[in-house]
Amino acid sequence: MRIGVSLILVAIFLTSTSLGQDKDKKEDPPKKGGTGGIARVFERTEVQNNLKQLQIAYSLCVEDLKNGPAKQEELAKYYENNNEINEMLKSKWVTMIYGISGRKMRAEPTALLAYETNADRTGQRVVLRCNGGIESLNEEEFKKAPKAK
Repeated sequence: MRIGVSLILVAIFLTSTSLGQDKDKKEDPPKKGGTGGIARVFERTEVQNNLKQLQIAYSLCVEDLKNGPAKQEELAKYYENNNEINEMLKSKWVTMIYGISGRKMRAEPTALLAYETNADRTGQRVVLRCNGGIESLNEEEFKKAPKAK
């Protein structure tokens, strides 16, 4: 009986110790990208379609609120709270710039409004510009591209 109680206490101690260590660790957002070949062709098409939906949603939101959404939750109803888009944004696979007014979007039409956070194996990432344009940029082009402010 004493051995059983001792084992339970040791198990509780070890569990609580390991749980305490986990809260000190900061988890990196999962990386999407890095694929190549046929898989990347399908993934790129998926990202392009979702970015187009985000562009439409952002424009509708600006029209309604007279300003860009301050956070994802404000934008979500404009893309019908699509689970795939929610996952892309919450997991940081795609970086979205919030709070950009329609006037600022028109003033900087080529500025990036959203983009894949990580480039693929070939160094390409799909981006969404304020004017609604969607394209792939290599790392050098991406670094030079203005971000919406």
